[in-house]
Amino acid sequence: MDAKFFIENLFIGFLQSLKGLRSIWNVDVLIEKKLTERYERVLEARSNGYRVPNHRLKYKKPPKVAKKVVQSCFINGGIFLMSIVVFYWVFLPIVLWVLQVILPRPVAGFRDVVDHVMNFLFGSFWIIPVYIATRVFNCLWWQDIADALYKVRPNVNNHQYRTSSLSSDRDASPELVKWSLSMLLTDMCYAITIDTFFLIQATIFSLLPFGILSFVISTLHLSLLYALYAFEYIWWAQRCDAKDRMIRIQSNVPYFIGFGLPLALVSSAHDWPIINGCLYSVLFPFLILSAFEANPPLNGNSTKGSTQFPVFTPVITISEFVFGIFRKRSNFKAYLVSDPDTM
Repeated sequence: MDAKFFIENLFIGFLQSLKGLRSIWNVDVLIEKKLTERYERVLEARSNGYRVPNHRLKYKKPPKVAKKVVQSCFINGGIFLMSIVVFYWVFLPIVLWVLQVILPRPVAGFRDVVDHVMNFLFGSFWIIPVYIATRVFNCLWWQDIADALYKVRPNVNNHQYRTSSLSSDRDASPELVKWSLSMLLTDMCYAITIDTFFLIQATIFSLLPFGILSFVISTLHLSLLYALYAFEYIWWAQRCDAKDRMIRIQSNVPYFIGFGLPLALVSSAHDWPIINGCLYSVLFPFLILSAFEANPPLNGNSTKGSTQFPVFTPVITISEFVFGIFRKRSNFKAYLVSDPDTM
């Protein structure tokens, strides 16, 4: 992988990650148009004598994606983030000023005690409960956004990838598309384990005493992780297992670094992790929209050679070890194929 290819694909990913900011204005119109066309085809088929299930004859009101995005932004940015800003930059300074007026000669350390008590009360009775609640609402809203987009673009960027043998078998046998509950749980737990260890790996790099180099490496980790989160809504709905999803990320690491880079930079801008989490929650729905609008370069299409780069191999090995402790045989083998010819 030469420097030119890396920079070109990183730049493409960066630009495509911003598409969600533009498509938010017309996404509902597009969804309504697609669903209306689909409903008209169903009516036409029925008029031509074809048997159509009754549930397909009912016109379903299209979901409002823009509304879900605005709700997510309002809860995370308008209420939660603004409450933090108001407390620390308006309310707390006013309280300390009033106490200073009332007690012109307070006991030494009194200001620090009040500051700590107010922070504790605010964090315990507002920050933590609201933070947990917003995480739950975000999961529901983000899934609703992805489901609505997937209804009108079920095959989005699926043709871009050559998948593993498991996916090839599914393509050849449609009856294998539906996963059993055990397969769903196994895949979910396995993916969460990989994501967790990869995030720990990024945190370790950020703590190393190498200055800007530690920050760059940690940011690249977060960029890949955020890109994986966004595209995972599509790939999981297409029943791509954890192994396939990692292969797709490794098929063009520069592109996916560029795709997740804007969010990684913004969500690392503040020293307080909770504010960074709010910024992430405000902007991530737009990254989901961008993933559905994106057109990742074909894997293996470079004349410079293979773009495979096994960035997940260390955490995959650890995850395999952890899963091996709890079960002798997993439904999803986690080794990643480094040679694209074997994919």
